[in-house]
Amino acid sequence: MARRALTGLLLAVAVATLPRAARAQSIDPAEMPGTWAVIAIRNVATGDVDSISTRRTMWLMVTSSHWTYVWMDHGRPVATPDSLAALPPDERRRANYSKIWDEHDQPRFWASGGEYRIVGNRFVIARAMSIEP
Repeated sequence: MARRALTGLLLAVAVATLPRAARAQSIDPAEMPGTWAVIAIRNVATGDVDSISTRRTMWLMVTSSHWTYVWMDHGRPVATPDSLAALPPDERRRANYSKIWDEHDQPRFWASGGEYRIVGNRFVIARAMSIEP
């Protein structure tokens, strides 16, 4: 499911960057490299749009052959090493846990990356790594 969502997101980002007339034909690979702030995600099956930037910071970085995708929830707790060291062990574990998972045990961040190729009007990925808690 996550792979399908990521593929849909990457395809939507890739297609949205092109001039309207070029969208039906193909993607120009020279237009892809860069760092892209993801502000909305469209479900390609339903057409629903999620204004994701209201709750997450998301980045898509693209080179001529590789991609990296990173997101982090807004409001993620920040704790300095000194403040953590001052806590008793049980509280320190809870504080560290809350940096990674929210109150519903859902991840607060995620990253993935790999190679890609352009096939017609599709941004096709091959994931080399994925990290999530």
